[in-house]
Amino acid sequence: MSKTRSFSNPDMKKRGLLYNTMFTSAGFWLFIALVILWIPWLGETPFYSKGEPREAIVAVSILHGGDWILPVNFGDDIPYKPPFLAWLIAVFAWIFNGGEVNEFISRLPSALAAIAMIMMGYNWAKKAQGERFAIIMALVTATSFEVFRAATACRVDMVLTAAMVGAVYIIHEIRQRPGRDNVGWYAAAAGMLTVATLTKGPVGSLLPCLAGGLYLLMRGDNFFKVSGRMLLLCIVSFLLPALWYYAAWKRGGDAFLDLAWEENIGRLTGTMSYSSHEKPFWYNFVTIIAGMLPWTLLVLLSFFRAGTFRHWPFKPTGMLAMVTACTVILFYCIPSSKRSVYLLPAYPFMAYGVTVIIESLRGTSAVRFFGRTMAFIGIAVPVCMFVLAFIHNPFVEDFGLLHWWHWIFVIIPLVLSVWWYMGRSKSPVAMPTIFTLFLCYSAAVMPSVLHNPLKTDEASAKFERVCESDGIVWSVKHPQIGGSTYWMNYYLDDRMRSLPSVEQADTMAIGRIMIFSVPSDTAGLSSAWHIEPLGYNPDVRRPAYMATKIR
Repeated sequence: MSKTRSFSNPDMKKRGLLYNTMFTSAGFWLFIALVILWIPWLGETPFYSKGEPREAIVAVSILHGGDWILPVNFGDDIPYKPPFLAWLIAVFAWIFNGGEVNEFISRLPSALAAIAMIMMGYNWAKKAQGERFAIIMALVTATSFEVFRAATACRVDMVLTAAMVGAVYIIHEIRQRPGRDNVGWYAAAAGMLTVATLTKGPVGSLLPCLAGGLYLLMRGDNFFKVSGRMLLLCIVSFLLPALWYYAAWKRGGDAFLDLAWEENIGRLTGTMSYSSHEKPFWYNFVTIIAGMLPWTLLVLLSFFRAGTFRHWPFKPTGMLAMVTACTVILFYCIPSSKRSVYLLPAYPFMAYGVTVIIESLRGTSAVRFFGRTMAFIGIAVPVCMFVLAFIHNPFVEDFGLLHWWHWIFVIIPLVLSVWWYMGRSKSPVAMPTIFTLFLCYSAAVMPSVLHNPLKTDEASAKFERVCESDGIVWSVKHPQIGGSTYWMNYYLDDRMRSLPSVEQADTMAIGRIMIFSVPSDTAGLSSAWHIEPLGYNPDVRRPAYMATKIR
């Protein structure tokens, strides 16, 4: 009689152990949570700022014209930044969407970069502080408002941040492996820095090397060795970008050089030919307070607890977090041009500090107060959304347009908040409530508030008339706005071109259409033109205007 095959052989045990480990690993479920938080909702809203279509239109130009070096849009606009983000969008569009760029594809690189950065931070913190600490740090990072916002936007900032932060983590890993063969790690760091430089220029390499170098010096490493290694990393990371800069210069000439110099050097030294986000010194610190919400409240509460920081784990990870966060914040205090997104590389390391506070305050009245506050918000937001959905008011009517499954994500934080108030939740500082509030914002609030401004029947009819017009759609260059209505140009598939002046419009044929950003543009038109509002234009925060030549 043949023997029955045993299922207890070593290979089967190993496969079973691998399966069980994979599906019980906190890191795996963290990854799934981050995917659910961002990925499904990227295409739920149209572009709602000037910056998003300005980046997406570069990828559209690449796919239309086949120029991967210096694509031109709007007839004469060249990209303000190196093209790595546009390359990613174009490749994703080609692979996943038949070569068509849409909102989901355009925002996908940012979301993937955010997930990669948080998972790298999770692994980095887990080695030194354990899995619980790493999970909390990862969720604090993901639910810091500035990081959350950047992860859902078609902008270069999150891809840049992920590459810069990843390079800093690798520098730390190399320092933890003295005397070992670290060639592969150095190559990985150079790759990260190359991506950062190809995303926004030399600052993408210089700033991580500055932070990493200061950290190594604080660890007691030799000054000359540290300087040499960081300089070598910078040089290697400049090689591929230098080839692109050379090719772009050959294509764009002095106009490209002037733009590259102004964006990289002029912005830092305050010598730009125009004002760009000029803010006072204290602006960075105000944006950090806002950008770390809701965790800013817990940090403020910690100041009232004596001895909160006495258990600060000033291990190498704590030192790296402090040095990197301070370096990024202070560096961006130098230029007069300041934006909240510039400080994004500091956020994972500030999240490390917030996690230390959470662990230090565990079980205290400060944590309970913070938890009650978050639970109150978790109840108030869903209740307000339900009320607004049934109010007949044009301003809030979009809440009533949500599908039934949107409301599931509205109910979840409500249930968890009530559960927390009942004392059933044992999670630190009501973390599930905070996470689900951000999920509710992604899945329900953003699609209802940031709706398509061309969704009404009247606006859609006007927009279709523009799309069906023969040939180019013209726009008058207005000195107050620079002539670039990126939002309209993206949705018109890069069919807009600019006229030097209004006077030249009367020479155009009957049936031609022009787009205006401000009403004063239409003052020079003759009575041969019919003018009507077209729809909300985020470039100038007001409606755009359409002029059709009727005789």
